[in-house]
Amino acid sequence: MVDHMLRRRRECTHCKHRFSTYEIDDGMTKTVKKYILPHSKTVAKRIALTRRNEKIIERLKAGEKHATIAIDFGLSDNMVSTIAMRNNISTKRTKRNGT
Repeated sequence: MVDHMLRRRRECTHCKHRFSTYEIDDGMTKTVKKYILPHSKTVAKRIALTRRNEKIIERLKAGEKHATIAIDFGLSDNMVSTIAMRNNISTKRTKRNGT
């Protein structure tokens, strides 16, 4: 990053005060843009997953079955259970008796 930044010492023509200016080369601007775009895509994906999980949580609280929700969202039943556990939603399953 330092290769693309230029520091210049300048002097005021009126009061003779000296100060530094920093100039950023175009190469660094392109580098910053190169790293910002993937980061913004990652953030957008994270937001989409959070919204999806909120919808799943609402449906779980409404009492829908895991399998139905999993099919609607294209997920496995285990993933729906994981989302429920991460959000402290009790999903007790009862064992069927063989008798």
